Amino acid sequence: MAKKRSKKKCPSNLPVEVNKGGRPLAVIDEVKLEEMASKDFTIEEIAATLGVNPDTIYSRFSETVKKGRLQGNGSIKHQLFVKAMNGDTGSLVWLSKQRCGYRDKPPEEATMIQFNVYVNEVPK
Repeated sequence: MAKKRSKKKCPSNLPVEVNKGGRPLAVIDEVKLEEMASKDFTIEEIAATLGVNPDTIYSRFSETVKKGRLQGNGSIKHQLFVKAMNGDTGSLVWLSKQRCGYRDKPPEEATMIQFNVYVNEVPK
């Protein structure tokens, strides 16, 4: 018969399991984790730096990693936009292709030219 776990209310009125057993949860600096995620570190690199198993990052901090990655992407987009608006032609071209759908080459159908060739045979 399975032993029931007692639940105790914590100050935020969320149920917390007491006497859970097993290893205590690792203390992880979420600010550092979010910063590393914003710099596009892999989960394995983050886990190795913080001294925990990658599964810990996946299970307990996936939202923090997601938030960090979104902040990093936003920062890159902002810097690219600033460079483009300051006259960096390469950034402007790349940004216009990504955001406005511009292309270097028109689609194949637009460049195809049809020629109708008529051959008149002269009988011998």
